[in-house]
Amino acid sequence: MNAISPRFKASLTDLLALVEPYTWAALILLAGPLLWPFRVVGLPTSADGLLHLLRLVVLDDHIRQGVFYPRWVPEMVLGLGYPLFHFYAPGSYYVAESFRLAGLAYIPALLTTFATFVLVAGFGMYLLVWDLFTDGDRRSRSWAALLAGVMYMYSPYLLTNMYMRGALAEVAAQALLPWVFWSFRRLMQGGARLAIYWLRACCWPGWR
Repeated sequence: MNAISPRFKASLTDLLALVEPYTWAALILLAGPLLWPFRVVGLPTSADGLLHLLRLVVLDDHIRQGVFYPRWVPEMVLGLGYPLFHFYAPGSYYVAESFRLAGLAYIPALLTTFATFVLVAGFGMYLLVWDLFTDGDRRSRSWAALLAGVMYMYSPYLLTNMYMRGALAEVAAQALLPWVFWSFRRLMQGGARLAIYWLRACCWPGWR
């Protein structure tokens, strides 16, 4: 056993060194089990899932009629109308609508939006931790960033918002939160102008 252990450790070290440049791809693969219920079950039975689906249908109908920002939605409240998108954050619905315009049906477009936000959350935390751990070597930073990204994607509150509450806008906010911190850190360090534009995009009122 003692003769095998060093060989096993060396093989494991070589494997980690081989995978290390592709930890970003590992992040996508490790998100698979988290998103698999979307593939098997479809739209979860959540508190607001059907509500968001209805809103996506309404937004899609208005956009196809040339009304890109419908402040008043006459189809809602039994035909009396409702200023839904005037006060409720429409940003996440526009992401879903982009998938709808790309050819997806309503439910797949909504599920793809949830999945996209999960990956955005994971990559945001990955980038933030990579940026924070500047003292370690590249391999340590990569694995720390991967671990943080996966843990953030699998965080209980994010899962609750997706599968139990169906809170699309809150999932979007959680996805953008690491990017906000990363942008602030870059700005405090006198970083690139890109951080300013990215921070403005993340803080757009349409997400909240």
